[in-house]
Amino acid sequence: STQSPETTNPTKSPSGQPTKVPTNQPSNIPSKAPSTPPTTANPIPVTTNPTKSPSGQPTKVPTNQPSNIPSKAPSTPPTTANPTKSPTDQPTPSPIKLTARPTVADIPLVYAGDNGSPSSAFPLSECQGDCDDDDDCQSPLLCFKRDATEPVPGCSGGGISAKDYCYNPNPAVDCTETEKEIIVNIVSDDYPVETSWTLTNNCGGADITGPEHTDATTSYSNTYCLPPAEYTFVISDEYGDGICCGYGSGNYKVFSDGVKVASGGEFQTSETTTFGSCLQLTSNPTESPSVVCTEMAVVVKIITDDYPAETSWSLTNNCDETEVPGPYGNAYDSKTYCLPPAEYTFVISDEYGDGICCGYGSGSYEVFSDGDSVANGGEFQTSETTSFGSCLQLTPNPTESPTPKVPSISPTTKAPSAPSTPSPTIKATYKPGDLTVRCDNNKLLLSTGLDCKLLTTGGQRVTFADGSRSSGNMHSRADGAAVIPHPTDNGWYYTSNSEASSGGGGVGTLRFASNGDLIGYERSLTGTTRNCGGGRTPWNTWVSCEEDGSSGRCHEVDPDTGYTQQVKVVAQGGNYESFAYDDQDPIATRFFTTEDDSYGQLTRYTPHP
Repeated sequence: STQSPETTNPTKSPSGQPTKVPTNQPSNIPSKAPSTPPTTANPIPVTTNPTKSPSGQPTKVPTNQPSNIPSKAPSTPPTTANPTKSPTDQPTPSPIKLTARPTVADIPLVYAGDNGSPSSAFPLSECQGDCDDDDDCQSPLLCFKRDATEPVPGCSGGGISAKDYCYNPNPAVDCTETEKEIIVNIVSDDYPVETSWTLTNNCGGADITGPEHTDATTSYSNTYCLPPAEYTFVISDEYGDGICCGYGSGNYKVFSDGVKVASGGEFQTSETTTFGSCLQLTSNPTESPSVVCTEMAVVVKIITDDYPAETSWSLTNNCDETEVPGPYGNAYDSKTYCLPPAEYTFVISDEYGDGICCGYGSGSYEVFSDGDSVANGGEFQTSETTSFGSCLQLTPNPTESPTPKVPSISPTTKAPSAPSTPSPTIKATYKPGDLTVRCDNNKLLLSTGLDCKLLTTGGQRVTFADGSRSSGNMHSRADGAAVIPHPTDNGWYYTSNSEASSGGGGVGTLRFASNGDLIGYERSLTGTTRNCGGGRTPWNTWVSCEEDGSSGRCHEVDPDTGYTQQVKVVAQGGNYESFAYDDQDPIATRFFTTEDDSYGQLTRYTPHP
């Protein structure tokens, strides 16, 4: 049957809700998109008939013409008769387990405060009032807006008339230890039927489509017990104006095991949030439950796409050129290898050239070395390569004599160097410019042969190898730096500038033991401004230069003794940047400074003979 053209009168008496701007043009926004693509080879014919009867909701956009827009449109183009890949039979996802909600004992209503006062009472706990919105309640409680002494779910008594109380929309949850509790809370706006949401398992599980909302300005809550995975939550509004704040004050919140992972309300057509990880699966049923390595433990985890036979990987020891070939073909594969410490190159390949994500499934990979993530991804073409570790498993030479210290910046002779033990022959693996190594959660991309480790963060106390912490915070805006050897114990100092302004700059020094453990931190110079560059002296002190206009100076810092002084030979006033020396002539070492200025100068200092 066909629907009669709509008139310019609403379908039911006005509700008192504001109307949106009328138009004589039909809406061009489809109401929803199907969760799966059509299965026929030919597109589904479009009809001019609506798919369901009017809902009884007031018409927001009157029109004198019947709509010829289909109520649903396919989310992807129909499959052609000649697919580029052969179809495969995928396992049917397990059905979603909806959580049972057993009855719990009611809690008496308690009036604890209003408008955030007293502050000690807010956020309110279950069955406490008066709340004005959900933010007044402890997560994941909601504010139950009521009339007079309307009963509050899960609470007993009438409380104070017309006061609102916090309630638990999910009074009991029965998720197992291997499941994640996902809660979706929606407060609808004045037009609830426009709002819909989906929760997609990006690791290959079943997807969830939220129930239809029919009541305006109403709280909806749904709880699901789901397998650990990466999920994408999408909330959509058919009219394209979100759920706040033009026509009501709607909002949404999503919780994963009690942690809020998505929230909002002010968007247009849709808003998307992704949370969780496909790499939360910790064991492979076909593999022994635990592997204990006495050397280097390397774990390779692969989640394949829809075509697992195309995927392969290898792990090569760059120090002896041996190779660990990787298995493939399993929907989920996790292998642990006990390997000698060395530099390794991991290569993952896809025969078809489209990676393992995201055209034909949501595959991914991650590689761990002694528990640290050293490689991960999924979106590539033919292959992706990452190197980690090092062939330089060497300790400092204990027979080397310490470098003599010279107490002045203007020496007349250069101290003779102590004899050194020849270095052993090693295989060179560092390849400058060959950017293959990802580290620190993909924040840094390094050349092959390098590695990195986050030691500390500016503005935070430094954690040492023994678990103790520094008394002060690491300096902020770290800039120019040098490594300076300790004179007696084969350890070293990492001395770096702070480019903080207004007297907040200076120098900070990290102290390392000979085995590489971080064992100390202190501020070596304070009260200076914008310490930008600098340089090391021949006698292993650090010269820190201020980039501070007419007040700029250079300062010499000894990280071992803590002694500091202004370099008086350098004139006051300048945006000083770098410091360097030339000791090709040991009798007449020369020193240089640069300035960071459009007309900055390079200055040479020659000591008196």
